[in-house]
Amino acid sequence: MWFPLSRLAITASVLATATALSAHDIPADLPVSSLLSNAQTHLAKGETSEAILYYDAAIARDPNNYLTIFKRATAFLSIGRANQATDDFNKVLVLKPTFQGAHVQLANLKSKVADWEGAKAEYAAAEKATDSPELVELAGAERAAAAAVAASKNQSWDDCVNHATIAISVASRHPPLRELRSKCLFARGEIQEGMGDLQYVLLLRPGDTSPHTRA
Repeated sequence: MWFPLSRLAITASVLATATALSAHDIPADLPVSSLLSNAQTHLAKGETSEAILYYDAAIARDPNNYLTIFKRATAFLSIGRANQATDDFNKVLVLKPTFQGAHVQLANLKSKVADWEGAKAEYAAAEKATDSPELVELAGAERAAAAAVAASKNQSWDDCVNHATIAISVASRHPPLRELRSKCLFARGEIQEGMGDLQYVLLLRPGDTSPHTRA
């Protein structure tokens, strides 16, 4: 029997909606331990959004459990919800200021947006030594970002691309670095690669039309 693709797509969508877990599906009297067990089960299956719903319910019942909030933060992080993860890591530190894991995660998040000083402060709070791999890599990325800017001003396009690439390996979510590298890639005739950076900028700043105008 033949079915139109459009009908199959609609059917799949309806089934997905029907089977999706919602907060209303979680019994209000379920013990916190069971909520956490269910969250872990969903995580093991790769069902992160469902796991977060169980973490939400557990946190609503026990809002001072910093470990549960930390687990929800890492779940947020795994599906790219950096803002929600950041909020949760900060909540963890309100409850447990010395929790190094939260400081390290915030340092990673700040590194990705080229908040060099903020990342250093978080690593320091996590008691990372200045010669630790994390801080050495961070310092190298910061130097590379500055070198990329200088190379662009000098129209040293190869150096610009090379330095920007090193910086982006750490600060992958910092649009100005992507825009800088795209400019230098365009200058040396690598149009497709430059467009790739601008497309990524659009993902980071979906309401920004400036990459379109540059392209």
